[in-house]
Amino acid sequence: MNNFPQPLLEDIAAWKCLPLVGAGFSLNAKLPGDEKMPHWQGFTEVLALAADVSPKQSGPGVASICERRSGRV
Repeated sequence: MNNFPQPLLEDIAAWKCLPLVGAGFSLNAKLPGDEKMPHWQGFTEVLALAADVSPKQSGPGVASICERRSGRV
């Protein structure tokens, strides 16, 4: 953990981070009950709703809007 910037560590500890990783990374996650991780389009819809933008935009476009509004960290 010594290689991580302190502000990033503080944000992780405060649950203020949303990691975006490569395709398929989280699809095998074990969730409670019948819940499943959303595919890219489903995740795009969640982000679009939070950002109040059209979910018809591209996933990376919606993620970029969220980043601009909330900050990269």
